[in-house]
Amino acid sequence: ANYAGSWLTIILPLCIAQAFNNSDKLFKKNIFRTILVGIFLCIILTNSRNAWGSAILTIPLIFGIYSIKWFLPILLFISSIILVTTKNIFKGNIQEFFREILPNRIWLEFTNEGFSQLDATRFEILNAALRVIINNPFFGTGAASFPVIYEFETGFWKGHSHNLITELSISYGLPCTVILIILIGYILINSFKVLYIKEKSKINDKAFFVASTVFIFSQLVDIQYFDGRISIVFWLLLAGLKCILDENSLISNA
Repeated sequence: ANYAGSWLTIILPLCIAQAFNNSDKLFKKNIFRTILVGIFLCIILTNSRNAWGSAILTIPLIFGIYSIKWFLPILLFISSIILVTTKNIFKGNIQEFFREILPNRIWLEFTNEGFSQLDATRFEILNAALRVIINNPFFGTGAASFPVIYEFETGFWKGHSHNLITELSISYGLPCTVILIILIGYILINSFKVLYIKEKSKINDKAFFVASTVFIFSQLVDIQYFDGRISIVFWLLLAGLKCILDENSLISNA
């Protein structure tokens, strides 16, 4: 589900850009808007909180600060429904009404009931990952070593540490991780300045930034990057941002 959600949230900003750009080709835009509705529905059906959060983050990033006036009320409305449906303080007829309307697999994602069968929480996995990093901070313990170490310590198997930064630090050490963060951070920060601060950019260009940024944030709570196809798409998006920066630099120096 998380891999499907990752794919969908990567293409979501690109599809939004095509559906709401300044083109006069209404037929083409309407086709993309139809596809966009399908993508949103599929994201909901993945039942992945990671995908839901990424989709929510995409909206204000792609449309800008002016979208807050309509996006924030919608977000508050949805949050209120989730609170009423899941919190014991709202027990009663109203809560039962919403629980009958909403599919169980959705509202259970926001309660402890939906995770009662887990053998370890994300917080426990993160603590274990930090201990491994502290033991080998400079050179790491080698690629794909975390599952072996974690299973040896706890008896449970986890394929990764559910955080890309800790996973890179475990495998290759902190210096390698810091260099990679600086490289990607440089591209994203400068892209943000060009696309959101210096000038009014096309929504198509912003889509590259949003897709890259949302994907990076999603990797802080899970890791789909190790799927070769997804990682290739991510680096293609970064390459697109680098081209946008180079083009802006040439225009500024002309």
